[in-house]
Parts: sequence; C-alpha cells; structure tokens
Amino acid sequence: MRLFLSAFAAATLCALTGCGSSTVGTANTYVDVVGTVTLPDGQPLKRGMIFFEPEVPEKGRDDQAVVTDGKFTSKLAVAKYKVAFDTQGGTSSVPAKYRKFGTDLTADIKGGDVTIAMK
Repeated sequence: MRLFLSAFAAATLCALTGCGSSTVGTANTYVDVVGTVTLPDGQPLKRGMIFFEPEVPEKGRDDQAVVTDGKFTSKLAVAKYKVAFDTQGGTSSVPAKYRKFGTDLTADIKGGDVTIAMK
C-alpha cells in the first residue's frame, strides 16, 4: 500500500508541476515522419543518430531517431527544426559541422516524407 501511495503522490506531483519540457504546448500537432538522410556525396548515411531541436521551443520538442541505410522514422511536432548528427562507432563521413546544432541544416516537419541532404 505504501508503494502505491508513493507512486500516486509522484504521479500527482508530476501532473501538477509538469514533467519533461514545460515549453511544449498541448496544442502541438504530432505527425509520423519517414526521412531520408544523404551525405555530401549523395550517398545515404549508413548508420547514426539524427537529432532535432525546434527553432522555436514552444513549437516542438527535442527528439532523435536512429538512421539506418539512410532512413529513419519518428513522430514529431509540426515545426521547423535544427538538425544535428551523432555517428555510432566513432568513424563517419558526416562532416564535423553537422555533428552539432547551429549549421544551416534544418527540417521543416509537416508530416510524411522528409529529405535531409548534407552539403
């Protein structure tokens, strides 16, 4: 019974104070996204992580997805995002500038297919 009350108290506190990002509004529309990632040479990114950071924090949430053979799937808020990559295994043909936010690489998420092409 004590465990139940503790869990209940934690859930109540979370509901009252908010858990996670407090900037994402409940009015955001989330859509399924199927994406393609290409490297500067036009080849697909074999393996890595893609990270999304909304350009306007209240218009989305930070998110990530696994990229395999140039493809990823996710569910994102409709918004414009800054994009960055992390590669698994330490070696990659992803240019260093795309391994952090702040580049000109963005994704305008509206649902459906999206292509992210590094240049």
